Amino acid sequence: DTTAGVASWTLYALGHHPEIQEKVVQEAESVGFYDGPVTIQTLASMDYLERCIKESMRLYPPVPVIVRQLYAPLKTPNMLVPAGCSIFINVFEQHRIPEYFPNPLEFNPDRFLEKFKHPYAYV
Repeated sequence: DTTAGVASWTLYALGHHPEIQEKVVQEAESVGFYDGPVTIQTLASMDYLERCIKESMRLYPPVPVIVRQLYAPLKTPNMLVPAGCSIFINVFEQHRIPEYFPNPLEFNPDRFLEKFKHPYAYV
């Protein structure tokens, strides 16, 4: 299940980065996460947690490869791929391209701050 995988990898990453985990705890305390039932509004206000989840999905994508079959020919600058061929998008490797994600193996939730995001790099 993709949701369970995302939750597991996020907990794994936070467990390996206690300083980041502490920031999530501080954010949870600041929005009243521990004061009663958690609401959608409470979760929606946790921007740092959202960035942590996105960063764990970047490093450990729940769907690491996307496969599509071409229904029409695809022309690129270097080749023509005929209709009927399968194409593979390697999400796992795409999220490790240093020109889009500097220090790609580092767990860094701040790379998902709006000012740092490349609009097409994250799948």
